This record gives sequence, structure tokens and C-alpha cells, in this order.
Amino acid sequence: MSAPSPAGTVFAYPALDTTVGLLPPFTAGEAGPAGPAEAGDGPVLVWDHVRNRVADYLAEYGRPEQIAAWRDGQAYVAELAENSAGRA
Repeated sequence: MSAPSPAGTVFAYPALDTTVGLLPPFTAGEAGPAGPAEAGDGPVLVWDHVRNRVADYLAEYGRPEQIAAWRDGQAYVAELAENSAGRA
């Protein structure tokens, strides 16, 4: 799947069952933009790379009731703040 950005760039999102790996210039331990390749940084499923993102985000920023709703598979919509632009 891909999505255009306002700047005209296209971002590609591989399917969750796609295996991805490091590019050859980064597999020999050479320092690159993200630093040197680590030993054992072999191919990984996209799903294995992204599956904990929601939990990690909620652990850092989530409200207790938001975390509980996510764990229970329920939708969560926060109340509007008193000074919210969405209040009439």
C-alpha cells in the first residue's frame, strides 16, 4: 500500500506479512544514518516490527481509561475539555 504526501512524495507501506531486512551497506557493521548494524539484525516480518506500537504509545501517553478500553477491545472517545474549540 502507498499513500501520497502533500509534498508529492510517496510512502510505501509493505504488507504485514512481508519480510524486510537491512540493506547491504548497513550489514557489514558500517555506521549509517541509524548507526552501525547490530549483530543479529536479520530479516524480520513487518508485523513483528510494528505489533507493539499501540501498546508502547499507550504506555507512554495513554489515559488509564483509554488503556483499559484498548485492552477490552472497546472504542474510547475522550470528553472534550472545557476550553475545547469543539464546544458550542
